[in-house]
Amino acid sequence: MGIFLKQLGITMLEVVISMFIISVGLLGLAGLQLNAIKGSLNTARQSQTAWLVSELVERIRANPAGQANNYNTTLTTENCKKPVKLCLNTSPNQCGPAEMAAFDIWDVFCGEASQNVLADAVESLKLSTLSISCDSDCAASQANFSISLSWQIQSIDSQQADIEKQQIVMKVRP
Repeated sequence: MGIFLKQLGITMLEVVISMFIISVGLLGLAGLQLNAIKGSLNTARQSQTAWLVSELVERIRANPAGQANNYNTTLTTENCKKPVKLCLNTSPNQCGPAEMAAFDIWDVFCGEASQNVLADAVESLKLSTLSISCDSDCAASQANFSISLSWQIQSIDSQQADIEKQQIVMKVRP
């Protein structure tokens, strides 16, 4: 008759192997969480830029006299200068249509903080280019505008240091 020894506990080797398996699983979950966070940040930027384009469309609609040629522009982060006349909370007689258009474009794309409200979309959303063009007869009330806004996103792949660009283009008839 053989003597059978009954094992009463677990060995140190079994503990080390199980800890290794658990740590590999937790590292995988951490990587998934990181990609989910980066993806949600990029989606939030896309949503905010769509809101900015909609805001600009509403401002073009509110300034019908300035629609003809005053909104045709390409603006980059390098030429984001404050307009000569700030047309915020002023009566319509104080700013002409061209001045109002220049202010609208600057306020939506560049802006500045006022009354504790963050308004610098260029820095906070990593915006790079705003392009507004009139597709057809700009003087007509039924003119079509193309508004293009591009921004930078961080690559989801952590191995890449590349920064990708995304763009939203809206064709509107204010």
